[in-house]
Amino acid sequence: FFSCLFFSSLLAMASKHAASVQYLQKQGLPQFIDKMITSLVDANPDSPIDYLADWVDSMRPCHMSAVSITVVSGSRMQSAQPFKPMVMVALDRETRSTAPANSNDNPEWAENFVLPITEIDAAILQVSLLNADTSEVLGVGAVHLKPLPLMCHNVTLNVSLQMEGKEVGSVKLSLANAKPKEWMAIWGLGVQVNKAIGLIAADETGFSDPYVQLHVGDSMRQTSYKLQTLDPMWNEEFHFDINAEDADLPSLIMNVWDKDWGKDPDFLGSAVLDLNKIQPGEFWVTLQKKGRAEGTCGDLQITIKRGDERAAAVKMAAAPPKAAYSGPPKTRGLYVNILKGIDLLAMDDNGLSDPYVQVRLGPECRNSMIIEKTLNPEWNQRFIFPYDDDRSVLSIDVWDKDVEQDFLGWCSLDLKDVKHGAPLLLDVTKDNQKHGKIQLSVDKAPQSAWLPLYGLTVFVESCKDLKGQSHRLAADSYVQLEMGKQLLQTDVARMSLDPVYNHRIDLKIKTAKETLKFSVWDKVAPVPVLLGTCEVDVGALTLDGDSVQMPLEISKGGVLTGTLMVHFSPTPLTQQLKSVAKPLEHPEFLVEPLMAIRAKVVKCKGLPIMDVGGSCDAYVELVMGTALRRTQFVPDTCNPYFDEVFSIPVVDNKLVVNVWDHDDMGPELVGSAKISADKLVPASGSGHHELTLVNASAITGTVTLEIERMEMEDWLPMYGVAVTVVEASHLPAGVEPYVTLQNGSEEVVTGVCRGSRAEWNQSMPMSFTGGATLNVSVHDGSKKSCIGTATLNVYELPVAFKQAVERVVEIKDEYASQGEVTLRFQLSEPSEVAKAPKLQLVEDAPAGTQVKVHIVKANLKTEGRRNVFAQLRTGTTSYTSNTKRKTQIPIWRENCLMDWHEDEQLDITVWGRGDDGADHELLGEAQMPFFFPDDQQHAVDLSLNAAPAGQIHLQMVKANSPAGLVVQVLRCNGLVGGVGSMNRRDPYVQIVAGKEVRQTGVKFGTVDPVWIREQHTMVCTPVVEFIEFNVYHYTNFQPLLLGSGKLSVDVQGEKTVELTRQGKAAGTATVKVTHVAR
Repeated sequence: FFSCLFFSSLLAMASKHAASVQYLQKQGLPQFIDKMITSLVDANPDSPIDYLADWVDSMRPCHMSAVSITVVSGSRMQSAQPFKPMVMVALDRETRSTAPANSNDNPEWAENFVLPITEIDAAILQVSLLNADTSEVLGVGAVHLKPLPLMCHNVTLNVSLQMEGKEVGSVKLSLANAKPKEWMAIWGLGVQVNKAIGLIAADETGFSDPYVQLHVGDSMRQTSYKLQTLDPMWNEEFHFDINAEDADLPSLIMNVWDKDWGKDPDFLGSAVLDLNKIQPGEFWVTLQKKGRAEGTCGDLQITIKRGDERAAAVKMAAAPPKAAYSGPPKTRGLYVNILKGIDLLAMDDNGLSDPYVQVRLGPECRNSMIIEKTLNPEWNQRFIFPYDDDRSVLSIDVWDKDVEQDFLGWCSLDLKDVKHGAPLLLDVTKDNQKHGKIQLSVDKAPQSAWLPLYGLTVFVESCKDLKGQSHRLAADSYVQLEMGKQLLQTDVARMSLDPVYNHRIDLKIKTAKETLKFSVWDKVAPVPVLLGTCEVDVGALTLDGDSVQMPLEISKGGVLTGTLMVHFSPTPLTQQLKSVAKPLEHPEFLVEPLMAIRAKVVKCKGLPIMDVGGSCDAYVELVMGTALRRTQFVPDTCNPYFDEVFSIPVVDNKLVVNVWDHDDMGPELVGSAKISADKLVPASGSGHHELTLVNASAITGTVTLEIERMEMEDWLPMYGVAVTVVEASHLPAGVEPYVTLQNGSEEVVTGVCRGSRAEWNQSMPMSFTGGATLNVSVHDGSKKSCIGTATLNVYELPVAFKQAVERVVEIKDEYASQGEVTLRFQLSEPSEVAKAPKLQLVEDAPAGTQVKVHIVKANLKTEGRRNVFAQLRTGTTSYTSNTKRKTQIPIWRENCLMDWHEDEQLDITVWGRGDDGADHELLGEAQMPFFFPDDQQHAVDLSLNAAPAGQIHLQMVKANSPAGLVVQVLRCNGLVGGVGSMNRRDPYVQIVAGKEVRQTGVKFGTVDPVWIREQHTMVCTPVVEFIEFNVYHYTNFQPLLLGSGKLSVDVQGEKTVELTRQGKAAGTATVKVTHVAR
C-alpha cells in the first residue's frame, strides 16, 4: 500500500489542500495519492486537520504488546465416545483454558483471553483440544501470528486440530490486537525514561541538573537527577498499576525539572501522552513551557512497555497468604529418564534411522541426543520437568533426524498413577499401528533440582516491634532483598514501628544453595539508615507445600531490632515473572550487564582503491560513545591484516566501526558499520563479526572483529567506584574516629568525627587498580591509634547494575569486635575519554602542547532545520560536540582539549543527525592548520561537494591548567543564621572542579567548623577554570545551602574564600590548594 505513492498528483493539489499536506509532511509520513487525501478531506471539510490527525495516528507503525483471543466454537470433533471438550491456548509460557462444553457436538465457548506477545517474529499460538474428564490431549494445532494483519482489524479463522497425522476437528478463533486498556489492566504500564536532548539551561553555568517526574492518575514516579548537562541519559524504568474499572486510561504527564539545592526546582518543560492511543514502542516527545516558543525546550525520549513484571503483585498484595499452611507435600518436579528404543521404524535408504525423542510435559519440551544409524538406540538421558496436577500427561514423539524430519511415532503416559523408579515400556504408534517401543522411568526430583525451574516467591507481610532511630518517633521503612545479583525491595510503609508491607517479590534461582539476605531500612534524606538485617538459607526451606511462613529476627550490631513475617513458596508455573519489586526502578538481570569488551580488529577485505598508486592505506577506528580506539595503518593494500586488541567500556547502545584511508592531506572515509551493544557478545564465549562496510549507500568491503566480554577485575578500573563512608556504630567510648580505605597503593581518608554520632556521608572515588580487596581501618584521631580493621571483596558487589549497594562491615582488632562501619558503593561513569595512538608506522610522536578549542557556533546553508553536531579531529585526538536540535545556526559554546603538534591539520566536519539518532548526513567540512593558540576567534568556511556550506566559529586557547589538585578544607568562620532559636549549624563543604565532586565530613553544632586531614585529590582538566566551594547545613531531608564561593584553579597555597548566599555575605572558608602532576 505504501509503495503506491504519486508525488506529482499530490503536488498538483497542494494549493487546494495545503494545510492537510503540510500536516502530513510534519508527521514524517509518506505522501499519499491525491484520491486518498481528497476523500479524507471531503469526508470532513470543516476541520480536515483534526480528521487527518486521527487517521495519521491510526496509520503509525507500532508494536503488538498482547493479543486478544476469543475461543468461539468447535466443529467436526470426532470421537468414539462422547466427551466434554475444553480448549487450551498457549503463547510463550502463558496458558489459558476454557470451561468444559457440555457436548463434543459443535461445542460453543465464546470465552476471551488476553495473552502477552514477547517477540512477534516468534509468536506461535498453540491450540489444544482436551477431554475435560481425563485431561487427555485429543488434538493440537498452531497459528503463526506474524503474517496475520492484527494491527488493522480482527481476524477470524478456523484452526485445524490433528493427532497422529489425522485431522480430529477444528476450533474457530477470533484474534485482535489487544487494546491498551486490556493489557494495561492485566500487566500494568511500564515506562522507561531513556534520555533528553536540548534542554533549557537553568543554572548560571549554562547547564541544568535535570530530572523527570512521571504522572499517571494519582501515581507519581521520579528519575534520578543528572548533574550539569542539557543532554541527560537516564535509562530508568518505572511501573504504574492501572485501574481496570476506569472508563478511559489516564494520560501520561512528563514534567522535567532542574534540581536546585536549598530552593525550589526550576521547571524546564512538560509533555502529555494519551495512553488510550499508544502501543509499546519508543517515543520522542517535544517539551513545552508557557512563554517559550515551541521546539526550544528540548525533547524527551521514552519507551512504553508492558509491565508484565508486576502481573500478580496486586492480587498477591490484596490477598496475603494464610498465617500458616501445612498442606500435604506435593510433587513439584519429575526426573524423566529416557533409556532406549526397541525396533523403531526404518526411514533411511540403508534400512536404519537416526532417531531422537522429543519429550513434552505441559508447555515444557526436551530433546534427546541423536543416535545415528540404528533402530535400537540407547540414550540413557535424564530430563527434569516442573510438575503439577494440570501437567500430568507425558507425551513422547520419536523422530528421524534428516534434512526433512521423519515422524517415527508417538506414545504418552499418564503420570498420576505411575510407580516411580520402575522401568516402563511404551508402545510407539503411527497411523494406529505399533512400530517399536520406548523404555523409560520416572522419578521424583528433589527440591534442589526443581526449585530453579520455578523460582522463589517471597511475600513480605509485616514487621513487628521495629526499633527505629532514637531521634525519630516512627520509621518510613522498607525491606530490601538480595540474592546473588538480584537486589529488590518492597514499597515504603509510612510512619510506623509495626509496618505492614504485603508485598510480593519473585526471585529467580540459579541453585538451591543460595543465601537470601533481608535488610530493613528507614527512608530518610539524604541517605537511608539501616535498621537491621538477617539471612535465610534457601536450601534449608521445605517448599513441598503451598506456603511456608517464617518469623525472621532482624538485628544490628548484635541487638535485636524487630521481627519480619515472611512467606516462602515456589513461584506458580503460570506466573513465572521477571520481577515484581518496584522502588529500585532498575532492571533486574540474571546475567551481569555487559560493562566492557575486548575487541580484536582482525582484518579488512575487498577495500576500494583510494590512492593514486592503486591501493589503500587503511586503518580501523572503533567508537563506543566517548571511547575511541584506532589501529595503526597498514600501507599499500586493499586487504590489510591488523590483529590489534583494544579494551573498550560499553557506554553506548552501539559500536561504530569506521575504516579510513590514511593520507598526508587528511584521512578519507572508506566505509562504516555498526553493531548493536546487545549483539556484541553472546551469553557465553566470544563473538565473531564480519561486518559489511557502507559509504554513501555503496558497499566498500568488509571488516572482521572478534569480541569477548571483559570480567569485572578487568573493567572495574576503567569505571571506578564512588565509595561513601556513611557511619560507624558501636565503637569504643570517647574516640574521635576517622576511616581509611586502602586498595593496593590507593588510599583515601575521611575527616575526623567528634561528638556522640560518628557520621560522615563522605563520598570518595576509588579506581580499584589494586585487585579485589578493600582494606577498611578505623583510627582514633585523638590518640593517633588504630581501633580496628576489616576487609571486603569488591568483586562480589553487584555494582555492575549501576545502583547503590550498601555493606556493613565488622571492625575487629586482634582480640574482639570493635564496632561496625557502613559503606555505600556506586559505580562511576568511565573516566577515560577517546584515546587513540598517533598514526605512525614506527613510533608515536612526542606529546605536544595541549590546546583548548572553544567551539562557538555555526551558520549553515541547509534546506530546513537539522539536528546538528560538530566533530574535530587531529592526528591523535578527536572530539564530538553535543547535538543542537532543529536549527540552522547551532550555538555550542563548548570547550574541548586537543593535542597540538607543529604542521598538523585540524579536520572539521559538521553533521546532521536523524531523529532516531542513527542516520548521519554530512552538512559541511573544512580543514585548517592547527596553529599555535592565539586566543582569537576564527570563522572557518565549510564546503560540501566543492560548494559553500556555511561557516563555523572556533577559538583556540593554550591550556595551562594543572593536571591535578589537592584541596584541603581547613575551616569556616561566621556562617550566617541558625536553627530555631539556637545559633548553630551542622555544616559540611562540597568541592566542585568541573565534573569532579568531593565532600567533607559533617561538623555538628557550630558556625565555625574546623576540619582536620580533610584532603581531597581531584583531576583537573584544562577546561576547568574555577574551584567551587558550597557549604551546606546537614539535615535528614534536603540539605540547606549556607553559602557558595569560587577560587581560580591557577592559585596555590592557603586562601580565604568569601561565601555569599542570594547576593549577601555568608561567612568565609579557608582552604589550601596544591597543584600536582597527573
